[in-house]
Amino acid sequence: DPQDAAPARAALLPIPPAEDARKAEESVRSLFKEEYSRKSSSETLALARKLLSLADDPRTAAATRYALHTEAMGLATKAGDGFLAVESIEGLACAFVVDAMALKKAALGKAASSTRDVEAAKAYTALKTLLDKPDDGGANAAAGKYLCLYAKDLARGLPMLAKGSHAGLRAVAERELSNPTDAGIAMEIARGWWALSEKASGREKRLLQVRASAWYARAASGVDSVSRAECEKRVQEATEGRFVPVPLARIANNTSTRWGKYAIVLERCGKVAACGVPFELIDPQGEKTPNIVQLYSPLSDNAKTLPKRVNITCGQVGRTLHILGAVASWGYPATPRGTVSMKVRLVYDAGEPAEFDLLNGIHVADSWNKPEVAGSTKAFDLGNSQVRYLSLPLRADAGLKRIELLKGDDETAPIVFAISIELPE
Repeated sequence: DPQDAAPARAALLPIPPAEDARKAEESVRSLFKEEYSRKSSSETLALARKLLSLADDPRTAAATRYALHTEAMGLATKAGDGFLAVESIEGLACAFVVDAMALKKAALGKAASSTRDVEAAKAYTALKTLLDKPDDGGANAAAGKYLCLYAKDLARGLPMLAKGSHAGLRAVAERELSNPTDAGIAMEIARGWWALSEKASGREKRLLQVRASAWYARAASGVDSVSRAECEKRVQEATEGRFVPVPLARIANNTSTRWGKYAIVLERCGKVAACGVPFELIDPQGEKTPNIVQLYSPLSDNAKTLPKRVNITCGQVGRTLHILGAVASWGYPATPRGTVSMKVRLVYDAGEPAEFDLLNGIHVADSWNKPEVAGSTKAFDLGNSQVRYLSLPLRADAGLKRIELLKGDDETAPIVFAISIELPE
């Protein structure tokens, strides 16, 4: 209703005067001078996400908020991430009077031409089409496929596939969106993804198998023995030789099953697939054995004894770092959104380290009551608790010497259950 929309539009802020915007931009660039000096695409995107999280605070001066949004948009576009650029524009349009449609079209066009990822370029072109034709079947199929398979963004990708022109992808997406809890239906979804993989080739075939393996893993505990054998075989086929678990047993420092009603009790331990990635989960043997790495928090006597830094030796060349955790004690929404819960520093055997901030309420959520956040995916739904998943890019031109987990500046106590490294193709 236009009458309902008018007050919301009136509440938007005008674009700051040019001089105020320029000064605010200079201030942002000065404050994050070190981050701006890092040149890799992954570090540029990490900075864009950080600026975007800070832009949400209504207490911040309007010109600074505007600069944070526009800088995040520019960084994302420069690094070739059209989806993050669009996210920053949507945030900008929620606060300021801007032509969001024109900004999105320009950003997607630039991202499509700047990325070296052919599949990403196709997806950005498709998303640009959807701005004018939101029901276009081909564009929904192309954008949704990239989001689900390549970006692993199911929340945005599955609804697009369900509107897309590809009958097979549409069918499995519709089944996934029904949020089934029955193991038999999970098995049907797994088989649907696997059948699609048999008609594909190359990287797309592998990614379809990875998606199928996530559903096979979910179905395995609730089906008969013959079907369970099928699940185990498919998961092995999809992941064999592509992932290396990072051993955490020697540095695990807390036990997730000891926390009374807040305990995180896993359904399975050992080799377990989550979001299509195999992990090695430590068995706590009831409450006897530390099974997680957890960092310091000042909010309890026990948490005060936890380390502020943990080093993990690797010696492995890889393309992606997969982390099972992305939850915290006293995480969002128990504590404010946008603070740094944990830093992940990747030290290579050549060149400069890469550092990623995992933000509370963006990447990290509270383990209790299962709040959702945009920057990670729920891997395990465990009654009143959860374990989440996220991934970080690795440099292809150097071996990963060491992973450093560093406590951020907030009060959360971040948790890591497992880490796996995906090998180069």
